[in-house]
Amino acid sequence: MFILENAEDATDYFAGKGVQTSFAGHIHAQDISEATDREAPFYEVVTGALSIFPNAIGEITLTNEELAYQRKTLDIEGWAEATGVEAPELLAYTQTSHDLFKRDGENLALQMMFEEQWHEEIYEEAVMDYVGKMNVRFFSGEDYVEDERSLGEWTSHAGYQIIQQNSDNQAGCRDGFGGGRLSARSWVPMSSLRYHFPRPRCFETKSWEAQ
Repeated sequence: MFILENAEDATDYFAGKGVQTSFAGHIHAQDISEATDREAPFYEVVTGALSIFPNAIGEITLTNEELAYQRKTLDIEGWAEATGVEAPELLAYTQTSHDLFKRDGENLALQMMFEEQWHEEIYEEAVMDYVGKMNVRFFSGEDYVEDERSLGEWTSHAGYQIIQQNSDNQAGCRDGFGGGRLSARSWVPMSSLRYHFPRPRCFETKSWEAQ
């Protein structure tokens, strides 16, 4: 749960009422978390901000048997082609949006280096590249690593090593300065969710009784 200081109490309350999923926002980062320390799992779904890469919305499909959630990225390229738009940045909007957001992360890294007073031109490119990539990963919901090998690829990045040696914000380095938690853990998909209800449910207005 995000924001709530009494998240555990809230989750227990929802579970007691048969609620298995909450939908939240505000943090702008795509994420699906699962609480498994209870009889039935409880999910929290956060859809990333529409205005930033990968420019997606959340689509929810609800039936009597199951709930399904799927992140849907807007097809800006398809719209541009269909409407005759000739602007190259719109015809290749996925790359445009990615590059813009990565650049925001790079600027964040540059700001951090100056504020902490360890900026050197020799560091600049590697640190900016690392933080830019991690910023994209975090907000697009790809901030997991599937195994120790993948983790090693990131921790061996020159930018990561430089931050570890120079920054007061080393925890931020591990967490990607607001982008990308670096820890090997069980993979949880951040863009889709599907589960069957543990017992029949009726969402119509008529009363329902177990058969």
